[in-house]
Amino acid sequence: MASTQSAFKKRLTRLMKLPENQRCSDCPERQPRWASLIKPPPGSPPGTMAMGSFCCLECSGAHRRLGVHISFVRSINLDSWKEKEVLAMENGGNARVNIVFEGRLNNPGLKPTTGASGPDRERF
Repeated sequence: MASTQSAFKKRLTRLMKLPENQRCSDCPERQPRWASLIKPPPGSPPGTMAMGSFCCLECSGAHRRLGVHISFVRSINLDSWKEKEVLAMENGGNARVNIVFEGRLNNPGLKPTTGASGPDRERF
């Protein structure tokens, strides 16, 4: 199991080094160390995979408060990972997740700032 976790962490580290994953998916915080695994909504076609994004500690709290039926939050460094969770991160990434979830916003450039409050992050 340790070798499996080591392989998972290497895959996650490779993803974290991509330019689009160098900042939180929701705010400008650098070097996010948390992951949000976003589940496909009800009614999605069979076989639709979850997508993952990298987020900072503060934004991970907002994702966690959405509930595990929407988003499952993991620490990149502290938690153990499963193959399907790493696959979700590989299927997503911040650029792809933001295209999907910010595509219909009236002003997608208005993300929370680094020092934004929890409620501001949740509203976003």
